[in-house]
Amino acid sequence: MLAFVGDCTSASRGKNALFERRSSYDQAFKDKKARHILFVHSLSKAIYARKIELSRKQANHSLVTIEEKQISLFRNLAFKSFLIAVVGRCLESIIGEKVDLSQVAFTPEAANISNKSINDLIVLWLPIVTAVLAFVSNVIDKDLSEILSEANALESVSSKVSTAIYVSQTTNPNPVFTSFKSFVSPRG
Repeated sequence: MLAFVGDCTSASRGKNALFERRSSYDQAFKDKKARHILFVHSLSKAIYARKIELSRKQANHSLVTIEEKQISLFRNLAFKSFLIAVVGRCLESIIGEKVDLSQVAFTPEAANISNKSINDLIVLWLPIVTAVLAFVSNVIDKDLSEILSEANALESVSSKVSTAIYVSQTTNPNPVFTSFKSFVSPRG
């Protein structure tokens, strides 16, 4: 939840720290709807699923070069939080609409368990995660630890990835992105 709104540093401290610091807890959960929490949780699970998929391909020696770079990014423990933050920053380009990062959620229909299971929601996220991860791995041109130590790392990477997605979507809309948008309530 903290990473999604851009606080990668606090998010990387671990989930126990979230409950030890009242300010972090409030930032993550105060005034948040269950649909928003589900939105971010399923994004996190989709990132994990993509990492597992890449690990399986690596074990089978079937990774292509860009996937080798992607799997290497996951070796840095802070990368998952960073990727969640990048996805959050790129949501406007992904769905083509203004987004409130502290409230964006699945629509009530999508969040209803009788319509979509948690696994269905993860599957909705997977193409988004795959695309953003590919763009991120292309943008990162040096050691991830070095990039993460820079003051404006999130802004720099997110801006480049968001621009690439925007150009891609405006010139040749991806039907998977268009479909994803129909399940998203940009302001909660």
